[in-house]
Order: sequence, then C-alpha cells, then structure tokens
Amino acid sequence: MMSKICPFCKKHINESASTCPRCKRVLIERTGNPLLTQNLSDKNHNRVLFGKLKAFVDKFKNIATKLRLEKSSFNLNYLWIIPIIILMIVIGTGHTGNFVTTETQPNASIDTTESSLPTSYNRLANGTVISSLLGSSSSLGTLEIDNGTDNDAVAKLLSTKSGKSVFTVFIQANSQFTITRIPDGVYELYFQTGKDWDETKGKFLYYPSFSKFTDNFQYTTNKEETYYEVNTHYSTYQVTLNPVVGGTAKTDTVTENEFEQY
Repeated sequence: MMSKICPFCKKHINESASTCPRCKRVLIERTGNPLLTQNLSDKNHNRVLFGKLKAFVDKFKNIATKLRLEKSSFNLNYLWIIPIIILMIVIGTGHTGNFVTTETQPNASIDTTESSLPTSYNRLANGTVISSLLGSSSSLGTLEIDNGTDNDAVAKLLSTKSGKSVFTVFIQANSQFTITRIPDGVYELYFQTGKDWDETKGKFLYYPSFSKFTDNFQYTTNKEETYYEVNTHYSTYQVTLNPVVGGTAKTDTVTENEFEQY
C-alpha cells in the first residue's frame, strides 16, 4: 500500500487519504504559484473551514484540560466556545488566509454621480454675462433662452459672419434669460450644461454636456411706412434647452473642443 507523510503530524498515512486519521487535519495539495488565488469548490472550501475549526477546538480543549488539572479557579467547561466565536468573526469578515492578487484597471472611469457632487459647488448668478460684443448695439433682435434642466448652463451666441461668439451668458437651472440688442445677421446657438462651474477652465466639472441648435437664427429689421406712421419689424426667438412637447427646434451634440473654439 502506497503511503505519504502527513505535513501536520508527520505520520505515515494512506496516499489517497484526504484527511489525516491521526491528527484529523484536512489535506490539500497546492500546485503552481502560491501567491495566486486558489479557486476551491464549495465542498472543499467547507472542508477547509471545518478543519480549521476542529484544529482550534482541539487546541483550546487541550489548554482547558491542562488548566483544569492544575485546579484553575476559573470555570473552563465552556472555554472551547471561544475559538468558535473567533473563527466565525474571521470568516464573517472574509479573511480566510488565501492570497488574492488585485489588478487596477488602467481606464477606470471617474465617478460623476450625484453622490460625488460636493455639497457646496460654484455657480454664477443667473444672467451673469461672461463675454459680450453687443454693448454698443442699438439693434432690436432678442433671444429668450429657457433652461428647464436641472443643471446650470452657459449659452453662447455665435455670428456665422465673423465666426466669433458675440454673447456668452450663464443661466442657472430652471431659469430664463433674454439676450437683447442682437444685430441683423445669421447666428448659431451653442450651449453647455453641468454643475460646478470652473471660471478658469471655462467649463462645468460635473456632468458636462455640449450641444448646439441644428437650425440657425436669422435676424432682420424692416421698417414699414404708412400714411400715418412708421412701423418697425424685427426678429425675436424663444428656445428651451430642455425638450418640450410640440417643440420643433432640434439640437446636436458637439465636442468640448468645438464648443471652446468660438
């Protein structure tokens, strides 16, 4: 009969034995790199835990027996319960003595959920003008912007003729602002939404989103003379940054670079 030596009590036992009949230890042979996590079946895992438990109990029983023989003044009848409690705590916390390797994902995404947003974050007052080229204009064109989203917004009115922003304004969440004195011409409207405005970077640090309205805004001013009076007709527009029932304006997503280049 083939035999092997128990690694715990050093006694010869049957080679096929999975448990030492002398010390009652569970025998598990490991191969490969010991620093890698070893995947055990539920059955073997339970056998390991029970083997550890019995080893704890046997050890403390021996201690209790020796102390009892020495006529200790303490009641040691239930001393063996202590290792069971300790082992249950260790198992409950998940520390079973296995080696586990942890790898950091190189492209782990940054948490930008509501729970990660600081309780106090930066936002400008509603209608704060960030930049404007309309200061000396006497034109009559207007653009009313309704930000019905839960995020703050920065709207940028771009002249297609000059390729530059003529007016940039901060609009708080669930607020409105009207751009006035818009000269005749064709314009595009870009906007970004988010929370926690960084004035240095010119963007929101949380939940940033960049968009533009698909259609352009054309402004014209006409005077109509009659026998009695002169009537002036000029362009006005009203847009919402949030989808509304029956709305006809469409928006497209743009990149941050495209938003910032104007």
